[in-house]
Formats: sequence, C-alpha cells, structure tokens
Amino acid sequence: MSGAGRIRVRSVYPFTEADRALLAAVHPRLEIIHGGEDSQAWVDALIDPEAEILVASTVPMSSAGMPRLRWVFTAAAGVEGIPPLDPWSRGIVVTNGSGIHAVHMAEYLVAGVLHAAQRIPARMAAHAERRWEGAESGLAGLRLRGRRAVIVGYGSIGRETARLLDALGVRITAVKRDPDRRADPGWREPGTGDPEGMIPDRWVAPGDLADAVADADHLLLTAPLTPATRGIVSAAVLARMRPDAWLHNVGRGALVDQAALGAALHAGRLGGAIVDVTTPEPLPPDDPLWAAPNLLVTPHISAIGDRDHLWHLTAVILAEQLRRDLAGEPQINVVEAGAGY
Repeated sequence: MSGAGRIRVRSVYPFTEADRALLAAVHPRLEIIHGGEDSQAWVDALIDPEAEILVASTVPMSSAGMPRLRWVFTAAAGVEGIPPLDPWSRGIVVTNGSGIHAVHMAEYLVAGVLHAAQRIPARMAAHAERRWEGAESGLAGLRLRGRRAVIVGYGSIGRETARLLDALGVRITAVKRDPDRRADPGWREPGTGDPEGMIPDRWVAPGDLADAVADADHLLLTAPLTPATRGIVSAAVLARMRPDAWLHNVGRGALVDQAALGAALHAGRLGGAIVDVTTPEPLPPDDPLWAAPNLLVTPHISAIGDRDHLWHLTAVILAEQLRRDLAGEPQINVVEAGAGY
C-alpha cells in the first residue's frame, strides 16, 4: 500500500455501473479509471505514470508506461500467459480470480459424471431410433453412491466439484501439489467448496496419479497448466485407468496426452471422455480426436454462464482485495511466481 495520497487503479473490465459504485465505495482514496481494451497490445501501450493497480487479464511487458505499477488483478484463474512476462522480478504482485468460475465449472463436471452414469448418449440414440428396449438393454443408469472420483487440482473448482459429488455419495481422491496442505485460503462464494479439506478420503501427490486412477470411475482435471502439470495425464496414466472409467477435463488441453486419449478411446480401453479444453483451440475440424468414440468435445464453455453475475463476482473479489490493500492486510489468491498459480 502506498502513502496517504490517492491510489490510481486502471480497469479494463466491463463492470456495470452498480459494480463500479461498489468498487468506488471501498475507500475515498481510490481513483478508479474504467475503460480500455483487455489485450496485451493495449496494456503495453498504456502510459499512466500514476497507476499503481491494473485490473486486466495480462501485465505490461515492461514498466516504462506504468512505472509505479505494483499489483495486477486478473479475473482469470488460469494465468499461464503471465509467468513468461515475469512481473515478479519488477516487484509486481499478481492476484487471480480463483473462485469466480467454480460453481459453473463444478456443475459442468457433475453434469458430465451424470451424463456418463446415466448413459445419456445411449438413451438419446435409442430415442432417435424409436427403440423401446427392456431393462437389460444397457440403458439403465449406474448408481453413483460408493463410486470414486479422482480430482486433479484441488483448488476452488475441484473443491466445489467434490462438495457436489460428495452429496451424491461419491468418494473423492484429491490430487494436490502438496497434499499435506489441505486448507484453501482462497476466495469462495459462501456455502461452496471444501475450505478445510474435509471431503476427500484420500490425498495424493501428482507423482502418485497413475496408482490413484487404478480404481477410479471418473478422473476430473481442474488443475492449471504449469510446467509441472503439462502432460500429467500421460499414456501411462491412461493405461492404468479401468476400461469403464471416464475422463473429464476443464483445466487445459495440454494436461492430457491428446493422441494417447484418442487411441485409448478407439481401442475401447476407456469408457469415455468429456473435454471442454483441447490442444489446439479451436480444435480443427479434421483433428482425429473428433472421431474418437464415446467422446464429447465442448468449445471451452464450462466457465461461461451468467456473464453479468460473473463480472459481479469479479467486482466482489476486487473490492475485498482493494480493502485488504488499503488496510495493509495480506492479499488472497496471490499467484506464486514459481508455481504459476
């Protein structure tokens, strides 16, 4: 926090007038300037010697235009584009929007689990063909209670997913960089998530993923993309999964060996997959992954719902962060330079 003078904040996000008023009400010292383009080119071209805080999805490549910049707040949870710009070496703190999208993405994942367990594709096919088949037709759903889901990345999205699946009786294995640190200090909507880490009955490190998936019914990927998580679901991990297990990915496409996933589906060595993220994006129409059986690809939409509400939650987190900054309190959702999230 700076001295007793005004603190200038530059925001490019499309906050409503009500949310702008919410931010302005945090403290009279704040001078919040709204407007601009949420792009690297616009941020790099911005010249504002007084700006201390930037609200945008990226950071400037140099400090020449904003020499007093000390903090960047981004609404994104995945910030893999920021580490190469190395704001930390320039004394810039980065905080992200972890928790904003947790409810939407968790509901997407639970819908996918139910899609698989209730055999929705087979039912839709039977309906389209006007087939009325008996109880032994394979159209009956599978009981979820007592089954196991492995969640890779036990942050805000993973924890809200665990809460919803726990209500259905699904047992949870949490895969986390440091499994001994079970509490989550990040922001969350009231009543959501698993802040104390009480839901999983197993905790494992990423290096134990291949063993963890051996008895899993569902493998859910909610981790950010970092050097440590790139390709974490390798051909070897896929080979350890049961042939009736499903993979669900809302993290980043590069978490998975995509060619190995397609091969496993074609060979019948995997029950199915639902992926909201691919490599590359958009996935080209001629990419072989499209032809894999028992696969549903969605166009990176799991985090998108009521946009006005998402921007409101962004304003709520930002207001809390600004309050903490002015009070000299520790920030939440701080992105660690070495970890990349």
